Amino acid sequence: LEGAGVSGRVLAAALLAAVAWIAWGLVRHPGFQPVALLRTAAPVLALVAGGGFTRLVASARARADAQREVDRGGKALFMGFVMVGATLVAWLLAAQAIPATLTAWSGRPADEPGLVVRKVPESADAGCRFRLEVRRAAAPDGALQRALDECVDEALWRRAVEGGAVTLRLRVGALGVGVAGGAAAQAPRCSRRPRFSGLARPLVLKLS
Repeated sequence: LEGAGVSGRVLAAALLAAVAWIAWGLVRHPGFQPVALLRTAAPVLALVAGGGFTRLVASARARADAQREVDRGGKALFMGFVMVGATLVAWLLAAQAIPATLTAWSGRPADEPGLVVRKVPESADAGCRFRLEVRRAAAPDGALQRALDECVDEALWRRAVEGGAVTLRLRVGALGVGVAGGAAAQAPRCSRRPRFSGLARPLVLKLS
């Protein structure tokens, strides 16, 4: 947006801030899952927001382009790129970054029964050697809709069995469900904080 003046710089700064928020949210709240209504509405909200942002950019560019000769083809390509990029950023904000942040701040903590979907083999990664794929035992609207792949402490990992019961430490809000950070026990070999409060008595599923 070079030459577009303060308005152009403000729009560029806003876009960069949104991208930074999204990146932070994906790192800080990777397990967040929005409610079904928000998942459905997010693309529509993104299209509206992306269109509005593109209109602001077009207005800023028009003021700058009035002072110089402009390649119409290049301008059209640039505005198409802005529209696609702004819509994608708006979708990630609406579906993940904003609701995940609000849920982390205002959601209520809840311990929920879960099941071990898969016991991931021990990894050579020093930051996360022991992982489990787990899901919520019951998944009504707004609950975890897909399995989570999370670091756990070594003691929990060794006791876990596929199909066994585990207690999930969640943070539940009106916009979705996230995995609560922190646990009472932390293993020195796993630098990420374990997100499960403990393993219940194993329940091995039997094939009939």
